Amino acid sequence: MKKLLIFLILSLPVIFVGCDDPKPILVREWPHLETIEVTGNSTSGFTLHAAITSEGNSEIIRYGFFISRSRTLTIGNGDFVFSDNRANNEFSAQITDYLVSGEKYYLRAYAEIQDHNVYAEALEFEY
Repeated sequence: MKKLLIFLILSLPVIFVGCDDPKPILVREWPHLETIEVTGNSTSGFTLHAAITSEGNSEIIRYGFFISRSRTLTIGNGDFVFSDNRANNEFSAQITDYLVSGEKYYLRAYAEIQDHNVYAEALEFEY
């Protein structure tokens, strides 16, 4: 009986204080991108094409492409090619001097939002 009384006295502060109100959960809907195709030739240069298939709920600050000779496509082994010609949720960028003839390249569209980059699936092409 004495143990039960001690238990009740010690548990009273927990009952009255309780837990803090739960913090609201922030739901982020990321933009969705699609790397569409690469057009052009070695004489005139290549045009990279992509689409924003869903805007999400974060403002897109910048968009373009990440291109690399490595299949892993990690920052440090490739380059960003920025785009500023978005129309009807599609965008493109032209490259003329980056590519080396006979090399295989990996490319994916990206969008920069507040503190993240969002990437599309990779596309492989050969120069």
